[in-house]
Amino acid sequence: MFNENSACSFCVMPNDSSLQEILGRCVYCSKAQRALEKNSTISPFSQEWQNYIDVEFPKLNNDFDAIIGLSGGIDSSYAAHLLKLSGVRLLGFHVDCGWNTTEAINNIGNLSRELNIPIVTKIINWEVFRELQVAYLRSGVINQDVPQDHLFPILTRKFAREMGINKIVSGWNLATESILPVEWAYSPRDARQIFDIGRLNNLSRNELLDLGVRSQFSEFLRYNSLNKIHTSRPLNQIDFHRDKSEEELSKLYGWQSYGNKHEESRWTKFHQGILLPEKWKIDKRIAHFSSLIVSKQMTREVAIQRLRVPIFDAAERASEMIFVAHKLRLDVATLEEFIASEKRYHSEFAGYHQMRKFKKVIGL
Repeated sequence: MFNENSACSFCVMPNDSSLQEILGRCVYCSKAQRALEKNSTISPFSQEWQNYIDVEFPKLNNDFDAIIGLSGGIDSSYAAHLLKLSGVRLLGFHVDCGWNTTEAINNIGNLSRELNIPIVTKIINWEVFRELQVAYLRSGVINQDVPQDHLFPILTRKFAREMGINKIVSGWNLATESILPVEWAYSPRDARQIFDIGRLNNLSRNELLDLGVRSQFSEFLRYNSLNKIHTSRPLNQIDFHRDKSEEELSKLYGWQSYGNKHEESRWTKFHQGILLPEKWKIDKRIAHFSSLIVSKQMTREVAIQRLRVPIFDAAERASEMIFVAHKLRLDVATLEEFIASEKRYHSEFAGYHQMRKFKKVIGL
C-alpha cells in the first residue's frame, strides 16, 4: 500500500511520473507549498491579529458574533480557543450523528464550560441516517463519509439562519489539510447522488429531505444569497501547528487526543482505518502526513516510520468491526461482505456530473 521507494522525494504521496514536476516533487505537494506561501500568517493576539478580528467579526446587534461548529477535533477546538480569547462572542453548534468518540464528547464539554461558549446540539434522525449509511456501504463507492459531510455544514447554516447570525467559523486549514487527491474522495454536496444511492436501501426523497439533504443550488440560494451567511477560517491566518495546539489545549482545558486526523468520529475511524485501505488500497495517513511535511510540522523520515505501522492490529480491527456492525444493526459477516464487494465509482450513479465537469473546466 505504501512504498517509500516510489513515493515523492519531498512528501510521501505516490510518485506517479505523470505528476512529477521539475523540482522533483509531486504536483500535490508543489501545489500545497504554493498555497501556503501565498497565505501570509500573523501572530495570534498581536495588533495585526486584532485588526483581523475586528474586521472579520464585527459586533452586531445580537448576543453572538459567530457560530462555531464544534466536533471535539483539534482544528475546531483550537479555533474556538483563539477566537474566544480574542473577544469574539461565540455560539457553539454540534451535529450528533451517533458516531462521537468519548474523547470528542469530553472535549466539547470542557471547551464549552471553560471558555463559556454556549453549545447547542442537533441530534439527527438516527434511523434514517443509519439506513443511508448502509445504502452507501451497499453502493461500494469510495467516499463513505458523504452522508455526514453533507449534513454537517447544511444543518449548521440552517441553525445560523434561525439564530440570525451570518458568520460561521470553520477549523479547516491549509497547514494540515492541503493535500488530498481528488481520486480519493467525491464531493459530499451532490444531493442528486445521495437521493440515488439512498434508494438502494429504499429511502424516499422525502425521508432524505427531512433528514436535511439539500441541493447545492438550494443551499446557496437559501443561506448564501438570501441570508448572506459566510464561513470564516481563522486558522489560515496563523502559523497553525497541530502538535503544539494539542499540547496547549491539553494543558488549558484537559483536551484529549482521539488518534489520527478526523478520528473524533468512530465512523471516519472505520472508513479511514479499514474500508479505504482494504477495499481501495488507500491509506489517508499518506495525504495527512504529506500536508504536515509541506507545512514543516513533520519530517518525511518520521512520516515513513509511522506509515510502516499498520493502522490497526488484528485485535483492534476485530473490535472496530464489531462496534460498527452492531451500531448499524448488521452482523460482522455482512459488514465484511460490503468491504470485499466490487468497487463502484461515483460516476456509475446519478449525480451532477456535467456540472462538476463544467466547474473543472472553468477552474472552480
